[in-house]
Amino acid sequence: SRLYLDHLKNLMKILKQKNSLLRNYTVFKKYSYTELKNLMSAYNEKLTEVSAQIIFKRLNFLKEFREYFERNFSFLLFQNHNGYINYSSDMFGEIYTGHESFHPEFIKEKAGIFTDSKFEEEVRRGLTLAGPQRDDYIFRLNKKEDNTDEEVKAKDAFEIKYFASQGEHKTFLVALKLSEFDYLKDKKTTNPVLLLDDV
Repeated sequence: SRLYLDHLKNLMKILKQKNSLLRNYTVFKKYSYTELKNLMSAYNEKLTEVSAQIIFKRLNFLKEFREYFERNFSFLLFQNHNGYINYSSDMFGEIYTGHESFHPEFIKEKAGIFTDSKFEEEVRRGLTLAGPQRDDYIFRLNKKEDNTDEEVKAKDAFEIKYFASQGEHKTFLVALKLSEFDYLKDKKTTNPVLLLDDV
């Protein structure tokens, strides 16, 4: 998505400028506290706007990608195990990407409140502490077969980073790569090349 790429470039530019502003205040004392607060307010407004667009695009992508991943994950395993990819954000915590209905305006409002709450800590540390650059994806695995509610299963699933075996890690990774292949194949006019080495 070129639009998403533009949002990311814009985010990096804003972060660079905001971090420079914070360093100039904390290290070089170039501004008064009032000047800093006014300048930070302007940067935070831009930051929350672009953050809302990025998070919205990521959540929509995950909602779509989830179908590809679940199909490939179940293809690789005979057991009734479920793999999940959730979105983790400082602002919202971990989001189950099944049926959330976040809109850009709602995200922007929450991002604005969260960013403002980080002002003092950002000044103290001289670094931007709010925004989608700090977000992550959480990979989870559920081995229980008794619960049919997808959201409950996703929340009960353990995080593979800490608790999965080496084989489970590899299965998850192969399912991700196959899903990436299928996703790109459906979005483009040509098939991508998939290289798997030493699986």
